[in-house]
Amino acid sequence: GRVAAISVPVNSTENLVTVIELKKVADATSDSDGDAMRWLTEVKSDVTSAISNAHGVNVGDLVLVPPGSIPTTTSGKIRRAACVEQYRQDQFTRLDA
Repeated sequence: GRVAAISVPVNSTENLVTVIELKKVADATSDSDGDAMRWLTEVKSDVTSAISNAHGVNVGDLVLVPPGSIPTTTSGKIRRAACVEQYRQDQFTRLDA
């Protein structure tokens, strides 16, 4: 799936928000809702740690979404401004909610 790293203004600072499309959600959620939530929590923790360790920045929010959720141009590029708008208006369907 796609990944979009976006900067979202909050008060007088900016937060790093990472939006990640997960391909294998059906496999992870086939057993039970509890197992799926534990798996999603582990994914969020692992990815957040990896970003922090590799780049030395804190992730303000990590959003796990179904495939096709991240807006793109007709040529397939990620539309970051549209991602910021969708995030600020809470329009992403979060898999971990």
